[in-house]
Amino acid sequence: MTSILLAVLLAVPEASPDTVVVCPSPFCQAMEPWLQYRRDQGHEIVVVSVGSSAEEIRGQIRKYYKQGGLKFIVLVGDSPAITEVRDALPPGRVPVHYAAAKVNVLWGSEPHIATDNRYADLDDDQIPDVAIGRLTADTPEQLARIVGKTLDYEQGAGFGPWRRRVSFVAGVGGFGRFADLVLESSVRFLLTRQIPAEYAVNMTYGNWRSPYCPDPRQFHDMTVQRLSEGCLFWVYVGHGLPYSLDRVSVPDADYPILSVADAHQLNAAGQPPIALLLACYTGAIDAVEDCLAEEMLRAPGGPVAVVAGSRVTMPYAMAVLSCGLLEQCVGQRCSTLGEAILQAKRTMVKPSPDASEMRTVLDALATAVSPAPSKLAAERAEHLLLFNLFGDPLLRLHNPQPIGLDLSGSAKPGQVLRIAGTCTVDGPATVELTVVASPIVVRAVSPSLIHNDITIQIAIIISGFDPASHSITSVAFVRDDVDGPIRLDLLREAPVDSPIRFERVVYRLRDGLIERGFGPWRPGADVEPPLQVWQPLLAGVDAIAWRAWLAGRNNWQEGPVLVSLPPPSGVATADRQYDPAGVELTLLRRGEQLRRIFALRD
Repeated sequence: MTSILLAVLLAVPEASPDTVVVCPSPFCQAMEPWLQYRRDQGHEIVVVSVGSSAEEIRGQIRKYYKQGGLKFIVLVGDSPAITEVRDALPPGRVPVHYAAAKVNVLWGSEPHIATDNRYADLDDDQIPDVAIGRLTADTPEQLARIVGKTLDYEQGAGFGPWRRRVSFVAGVGGFGRFADLVLESSVRFLLTRQIPAEYAVNMTYGNWRSPYCPDPRQFHDMTVQRLSEGCLFWVYVGHGLPYSLDRVSVPDADYPILSVADAHQLNAAGQPPIALLLACYTGAIDAVEDCLAEEMLRAPGGPVAVVAGSRVTMPYAMAVLSCGLLEQCVGQRCSTLGEAILQAKRTMVKPSPDASEMRTVLDALATAVSPAPSKLAAERAEHLLLFNLFGDPLLRLHNPQPIGLDLSGSAKPGQVLRIAGTCTVDGPATVELTVVASPIVVRAVSPSLIHNDITIQIAIIISGFDPASHSITSVAFVRDDVDGPIRLDLLREAPVDSPIRFERVVYRLRDGLIERGFGPWRPGADVEPPLQVWQPLLAGVDAIAWRAWLAGRNNWQEGPVLVSLPPPSGVATADRQYDPAGVELTLLRRGEQLRRIFALRD
């Protein structure tokens, strides 16, 4: 049966193939569902047997590339370990290519890079010409799981919030001042500028001083939870090893983030993410034992695909690659993962004339402060080799589809705004209304159950603040001790029926509880009277952070800077450059970042 099936698979299609599959004979039967599914989609596929060497396989692929229609290469099976004898290819293996390291070797990497890129570079210019990916199975049973997960991902109708979620997990840098600056700048740009508003982003950060860091003892559990809850992309930024990610360090202790032993705990079945590991060694495909990327791909509840580096990787080139990949996926909206990676790699070394703002900034920053600015082009080229796709390059991406909405009329605070439209699917939806007031953006989110004909009503409330009844006269940020949380102190005019003229309002975090306090304020008092009422707002909060928009300076200022602003006085001053026009509160609760922006009106 196997020999008959292999003969059928090796038959050359009449049309020029767009896909070449390199498949050892032990895996042919497990690949059959994938082959049938892709052919039903219209792909012309040719399956080639494994030759005696990587160059022999590349020669077979090049023969079909010269026919003019080749777009994808799929390698089936793991690579031999670097310690195995290379002239005797083990059964079920597809060899990896090795390229000489020129840049990362200066930072302690091995002298050769394990790469699949040479299979896709078919005109010998060191740049990939077609998309490539590897289904790294050791057994037919493992391959069947990978194939099943891939087909379920494309065929599944699991619409839900996970399709718009992008999760970031970051370790602490420590690469050096330049490297950390590049990484932090690129991640900040991705979070705030490059990812469109229709995507929901969360961050879990391994710096125990950060508001985005959960209890360090629970960081591992939070990482597994972020992977298992499902998302479109799961991105790790930090240090890595072949079999694990970095550890979270705190004074006198450190805690794990993720390792190969955790693969069985992952439970993202039905909503698996695409994982991007911006770290060293996590994609060491030729390691003696299977690397982290391989184990994550094979896990039944793990990612549907993993992009990872095989040796020492470097922050600047990783930043360029990650920005380019996300731009292709969520900006240009490539139809397949392989094509997105291909275009991201090509633009790394051949940037277009209209290069993105982030690419321009990264290149300028690297040129100015890198200890080796003359090697930046070589660093980028080397990362074409370092990063490989563990998964199916034909994987179709779940890009958000536009929904036509009709917004008629207008509404004021407290009134109802009617929105109507159509949608191609039924199910739960989140409607986000963005109200722009000066430079401040305020969002009201309404979860609704929608059907093909949508009718949504949203009550508009801007910051929960009605300028007709209250007027903020002073804003201050106060820290009671050096390491304590910052609180927000407001003075506002009291309601007209109140016996006092000014009212003091304080927002603070105490013992995991955000509270709002109210009390009178009288000018000239030597001692502020205690607040009369404390109102609990939200429990289980791990940390908070404040920012304020200073209209006179036209920028945001962080909480520690704001502490130096003058305290509430209730007296208007001529110098308004430090008057906050809006306040942003970011809080970390149960590992999730919540953010709200308040517009303040005089």
